[in-house]
Amino acid sequence: TLQTHKAGTKALGIQMITTEAIKCGSCIGNYIGEVKQRVPDQVYPYGIKIPGGLVIDANDKGCNLRFMNHSCDPNCLAEIWQDEHGEETVGLFSIKDIVAYAALTFSYTSDAIELEKILQGPCQCGSQKCVSKRSQNITKVRVI
Repeated sequence: TLQTHKAGTKALGIQMITTEAIKCGSCIGNYIGEVKQRVPDQVYPYGIKIPGGLVIDANDKGCNLRFMNHSCDPNCLAEIWQDEHGEETVGLFSIKDIVAYAALTFSYTSDAIELEKILQGPCQCGSQKCVSKRSQNITKVRVI
């Protein structure tokens, strides 16, 4: 069973947790939202890009999976599939065994600059693999 839960930090907001253990490879569910033409440089806080310049925007018309937060070391993966009508849909699947009461996460993107736009600030996922931590550890060199 999946539940929304207030996260421990303001940056994470609401998160999606599981009340039962989930085996690796399990289908979590379909990401449901309004399919829209993607507008360049517009941020879709609850959107997932799909082919054809489209986005599934779950901001106003979406399911609770929109509360799955980003992690640079996620336990789920979003995959684009075609339904029986040839329409693109997004399925969320576990990529690890997940213990009960753990937050469900997926990677919004591995591009640090795009991620900062989506999150409206640096990533705060807390993972050792965090792209924000990696970019902070890069020594800046002044070229003369």
